[in-house]
Amino acid sequence: MTYTIAVSITEYYINKKEKYRYFSMYFGLFSSLLFVFALSLNSLIQISLAYTFVPILSCLYYKTALTKKISLANYALTIIAIVIRRYCYPTNTDFYNYTTQNVLLISDIIGYSMQYAFLYLLVDYSSSRSYMIIMTNLRIADEKKQALVQIKTQNDEIKKMNKSLSEKNNNLVKTQEEILKFIAEVLGSHDLYTGHHVIH
Repeated sequence: MTYTIAVSITEYYINKKEKYRYFSMYFGLFSSLLFVFALSLNSLIQISLAYTFVPILSCLYYKTALTKKISLANYALTIIAIVIRRYCYPTNTDFYNYTTQNVLLISDIIGYSMQYAFLYLLVDYSSSRSYMIIMTNLRIADEKKQALVQIKTQNDEIKKMNKSLSEKNNNLVKTQEEILKFIAEVLGSHDLYTGHHVIH
């Protein structure tokens, strides 16, 4: 209880400062590793899948290097916990046909090593895939943003062209009106049949 409160308070103060937030990711995961290690030393963890919790949790950060570090640290701490547990809390070997503690230790280490080989492959694939997906999504979002900027630029150019065409249309309408006015004046001052100038 004291450990979790201390870690939570430390995490809170680390996250308050912007430049230390990157460190809080490592601190939180390694604190979780130490917590699982402490529980396993006291034989409180009976299900071996509980050891895989922190490496799987590290996949949420989308950092392959971090996931690999956490997985290897988790493997090392698990092996240390198995060795300490085997010698501090020896198993009754009568049940295992007079097998020694060393043979049981080696079989445990081989079993956990096989489990961690599969776990390592799983979390490595998951974190690599997650990283690839998030980078693809960021690239697509960036392409969309650039496309929107291009469309906006093209829209601005089209608006300028429309404005220029509208001004030219207005000039053409004025010219057309002047031509019609001139024709009306010319036609109004001449007799259509004789072509002579008519005084009004």
